[in-house]
Amino acid sequence: MNHGFISGGPIELENGWAIIPFVGERAHYWERNEIEGFAQIFKGEQVKPYKSLCGVEGLIYAGVPALERGNWPKCKRCMRKSKWD
Repeated sequence: MNHGFISGGPIELENGWAIIPFVGERAHYWERNEIEGFAQIFKGEQVKPYKSLCGVEGLIYAGVPALERGNWPKCKRCMRKSKWD
């Protein structure tokens, strides 16, 4: 487990660098993952699926929002595939 990393707090995520809690130990470049037929609701909130450029999948909802990257290291595979840094 890494210590000494902090996030900038919750953000509204469309596409971009962020941390999705409980998904790895690096910030990934996330894009909204439209899954046909996906209409998951958890505790009354719509769950939004995301997929990183390197293929990692994650879910966010009001109880577990995406977090600003802060000083977390970026995923090197996402960096290679990203046009945005």
